[in-house]
Order: sequence, then C-alpha cells, then structure tokens
Amino acid sequence: MTRIITITASKGGVTKTTTAVTLAHALAGQQKKVLLIDTDPQGHCAISLGMDPEPCLFNVLATDAPLINNLRSTNRPNLWLLPSNQKTKTLVSLLAVQIAQGDIGRSDIAEHFHKLAEDYDALVFDTAAAGILQEIAVGMADVVIIPTALDNLAMDGVAHTLAAVEKFNPQAQRIILPTLYQRQSLYDANLQLLQEAYSGLVCAPVPHSAAVREAVAHGQTIWEFVARSETLTAAREVYAELTQRIIQPEASS
Repeated sequence: MTRIITITASKGGVTKTTTAVTLAHALAGQQKKVLLIDTDPQGHCAISLGMDPEPCLFNVLATDAPLINNLRSTNRPNLWLLPSNQKTKTLVSLLAVQIAQGDIGRSDIAEHFHKLAEDYDALVFDTAAAGILQEIAVGMADVVIIPTALDNLAMDGVAHTLAAVEKFNPQAQRIILPTLYQRQSLYDANLQLLQEAYSGLVCAPVPHSAAVREAVAHGQTIWEFVARSETLTAAREVYAELTQRIIQPEASS
C-alpha cells in the first residue's frame, strides 16, 4: 500500500522543497519506489534535482495526458518526478472553476492522484503555501510534515498549518520539522516553545547550512553533495531519523 507524505507550510522560505526532495531521495535509498509530485508553480523540485521545470502536472490533471508521457526519471534509483511549472497556476484556476460548477469534486482529484501512486511505495507531495492542490494533498496524506523556521512569523504559520490539517485530515500523522536552526537565544527559546506546545510532534532541528544551499545550487540532494561540513552531516542525521520515522511510525510513537 502506498504511503503518502505531504510536505506543507503556510509560510515560504522554510526549506519545504528541500525537505520534500531530501525525504523522497532518502526513501528511495531505502529501496522504496518513490514518486515525487511537485504541486507548486515555482517548479523547484525539478531545479533541486538538476532538472527543468515542466508542465507535466498540468498535462496529467488538465488534459488527461498519460502519466507515462509526463513522468520524469531523476536518474536516481527508485525515484521519479512529476514536475510542475507556472502552468500549475492555470491548473489551479481551472480546477477551482470546475469544482465551483460541480463538474468535479475534490475527491475526484484525490482519486486521480491515488491512481498515479498505485505502482509506488511512497508518494511525496511538495505543495504551495495554500490553494486547492495543497488542501487535497493534505487531505490525502498519511503523514503531514510541517517545516518551520524558528523566527516568530514562521512559528505562527505552524498553528495555521496545523489548523488546516485538522480541517482536511484530522487522522493524519503530524510531524513538525524545525529548520534553519542556529545556536542563538531566540532560536533556542522558540524551539523550546514549539516542543512545549506540540509535545511529541517536534523533530530535532535541521541546522542552517551553507552546504545544503550549495547542494541545491548544484542540482544535488544532500545525500549526493560532497562537502566537508559539520552542519551538512548534522542535517543528514536529522533527515535520516525523519526517514525512519516515516518508514516505521509505530517505532517512533
């Protein structure tokens, strides 16, 4: 049975795409057949993997084009990508009109995604901060991962995102992933506040790392990028632990 993981946050700039790509590649490294679906018009999943954004999600959902013609190999074992680009904005508008007119329902779109995922062990959604596709991806998820920086505005976004999860999928497993962590009093204080407010949901923080940004710039994941960096090593450790939490949820509960 396919395990569906949605990476979402109501605020940008919290390494949402980096988390989606890193987790998808980590799961593929655990011999899971993984489909990464980019529902964000920015198309950053493709860029992060050294590929070009394309209107593949639009083609599949708006024109019923076959998945096989729009699926892209990432040239990484067990990992495939359904890319996005700016035409996803047109797709979102089209779906909103169709839903408003009663031509389709959200469940129809979710069912389409479920069919795409049938041949995979894991489906990983990267989402925009809001919108129909984000809501559907949250509603489908077995696990919702909420990356958050540790500044006050980003942390306020955690509450908004959790409210959306409660609305669309209260049964989903929820994981809060602090990112861009640096050892300073504000971040430490906010991390403690997160841990107290959402006991049991908060992972170890992913450190702020120049090497992680360099990996993205080279179109590589953190598992591929070669650099002597303590923060890169620490980031790998956090994401490896998160991957095991996804694969063996009962062991982390």
